[in-house]
Amino acid sequence: MTFNGKPAIGIGISTVDGGNVVKMGEAVQQRIKEMENSRPLGMRINHINFQSDIVKNSLKTFMVNLIEAVAIVIGILFITMGWQAGIVIGITLILIILGTFIVMLVQGIDMQMVSLGALIIALGMLVDNAIVIVDGYLVKTARGSGPKSALKDIANETQLPLLGATFVAICAFLAVGFNEGNVGEFCRSLFDVINISLLLSWIMALVFTPLLCLVFIKPQPIIDESKDVYGGKFYKLFDKSLRFCLEFKWSVLILMCILLIVSIVKYANLPKTFFPDSTRPQFYIDYWRNQASHIDETQKDITEIASYIKTLPGVTTTATFAGEGTIRFLLSYDYNSPTSDYGQIIVDVDDYTKIASLTSHLNKYIRERYPSSDPKIMKFVDTKAIPFTVEARFRGPDENILRTLAEKAKTILRNSGNAINIRDDWRAPVKANKLTYSEIKGRRTGITRKDLAQAVKWNFNGITCGVLRENNQLIPIISRPIEEERQNITQLENIRVWSSTTGKSYSLAQVCDDVQTIWEDHQIRHRDRVPTITVQCSQINGTASDLREAVKKQIESIELPPLYSLEWGGEYEENEKAQAKIRQLFPISIIIMFLIVASLFRTARETFTAFSILPFAIIGVVAGLNLLGLPFGFLAILGFLGLSGMLLKNSIVLLDQINLELKNGKTRYEAIISSTISRLRPVTMAAGTTILGVAPLLSDAFYNAMAATIMFGLLGATLMTLLVVPVVYSILFNVKQK
Repeated sequence: MTFNGKPAIGIGISTVDGGNVVKMGEAVQQRIKEMENSRPLGMRINHINFQSDIVKNSLKTFMVNLIEAVAIVIGILFITMGWQAGIVIGITLILIILGTFIVMLVQGIDMQMVSLGALIIALGMLVDNAIVIVDGYLVKTARGSGPKSALKDIANETQLPLLGATFVAICAFLAVGFNEGNVGEFCRSLFDVINISLLLSWIMALVFTPLLCLVFIKPQPIIDESKDVYGGKFYKLFDKSLRFCLEFKWSVLILMCILLIVSIVKYANLPKTFFPDSTRPQFYIDYWRNQASHIDETQKDITEIASYIKTLPGVTTTATFAGEGTIRFLLSYDYNSPTSDYGQIIVDVDDYTKIASLTSHLNKYIRERYPSSDPKIMKFVDTKAIPFTVEARFRGPDENILRTLAEKAKTILRNSGNAINIRDDWRAPVKANKLTYSEIKGRRTGITRKDLAQAVKWNFNGITCGVLRENNQLIPIISRPIEEERQNITQLENIRVWSSTTGKSYSLAQVCDDVQTIWEDHQIRHRDRVPTITVQCSQINGTASDLREAVKKQIESIELPPLYSLEWGGEYEENEKAQAKIRQLFPISIIIMFLIVASLFRTARETFTAFSILPFAIIGVVAGLNLLGLPFGFLAILGFLGLSGMLLKNSIVLLDQINLELKNGKTRYEAIISSTISRLRPVTMAAGTTILGVAPLLSDAFYNAMAATIMFGLLGATLMTLLVVPVVYSILFNVKQK
């Protein structure tokens, strides 16, 4: 190991289970300061990875995003609902967040980017319950009800619909919470935090929000009885639009279906990815020489490369490792097994945006200066590392046939023009000298196979012939020829083999029939006990999905003999593993959500109406991702799950309001009109606060696709909740316009 070109020793320290990495980092720094006086002259202490600093910076950034999101939400409420209502909902929101932190502490849920991101994702749903209570209070007091009776009525009317809607929103994330493997472990805190915060939002809305309404909101009843609470210009315009849609309901539904079909077609063209790259200002280079290389040769190459990298602008430090990788310091760090032909360089930069240009330049530099090497430059990710994003595995009994199939696949990848780091995991065959031992000559000279092997080992590696004791250490004594006699393979035939039987030494020719130079596989890998060769590469531009789709048809058209098979690995396989559990659990989530909604309304038509909004949410999601040029990956799926919960919640409250209006004696048509108008402000406020609340995440490389999914999906689906849901309801109930 070297650090900035100087010999180094690495020390790794981990936090105990459940420990605080920030406090541990501070304790380590304090201990280093205490030991400063005993540090030998000339020794320097540096770090390759100091997790506490990274965590502090990440949490600081996320807390800023969270505070910005909360400030945006409260600011919107102040502008649209007045300062009194804004204070009530703002205090409720802050209490929910603080309460969530307390429960996280009790349950041992760490504060990290996923758990804090969950709060931002759920922000719109957290204020939705409070908005419903406050809006209902404002409307009822404006119509002349007393403050306490108004709060009692609105609480009785909405507590069960809001509770059901809250459980529906929680069920949307069941597939995340019960997902197994690395991805499930990584994202489980998201499910836990959303559960806690949503349940607290329902409790706060029914317990604390009414109290805050009594304290902060002064009732302002309408003096003129002829005036209506919903008599403003905006409400009148929406009333006309809604009646128009109900009049031409089939045309509206057909138009929405056409847009949905177009969006599904556009979705197929969206770039697909698993997880985005990290914003960590660090990358590493895996470097392989020929498999027969000595570790000193490997060390020499990576030292030269690291010296050159240190001269590049933006590079702050370099660390090299010969023979194997360093101590695992990150979940996504790709450690490689010890081998003398392998070396690694870890590079720190002052700005992570420079990594792309540096890696492009270094790829070209290393391949030109070290043409026989096999380098691979990797960026860090925040989840499981995928060293090669595209992999094709060929399995079968014969190694030579597998080599042929792999070469055909590598040729296809080279011709694609978008693949880099093309290789297979068996790597190139190596030269070997094969000694053909003669049983007849061996019996005549009294030399066994073991004698021959020991002679060859002594000539090149040396053998231990004794030990030297120095204090409490035993130092082995190695016997071997001088360097000139063991550095060249041409000396092989001059090796003398001692026979204990005859007491004489013989040449190799007197013991062996032949000495041949052959090519052989240095390693043969198996998968489920079947020889398996994996062709590997990564994309130059675009996503791994783009490259795989470009070569998939050609590679799958390679003719496979009987007993041979092809499997796809890399990012595709990891993505499939992560999504397989979601595909398995999501239908169960839908069934549970369907049963909850059905138990609230007890009619299939109302339940289907509530769920009718979900497919149309794809329109806004696809439009937003296309507009911003973002890929649809695992985090975008999580965003869509959260979006589904928000939309179902709005639909449930709207349908419940329609039933209340029907109980008050209105016709079904007028119940649709009045209920939708009464839900206009709460729905648009909840959507607006959510959209602008997650807006700070658009600048975050990890969460931007999720943020775009929620923002644009909710933007389009909010309009559909207020227009399409009434249209679908009127079609299913055959409502006539009167």
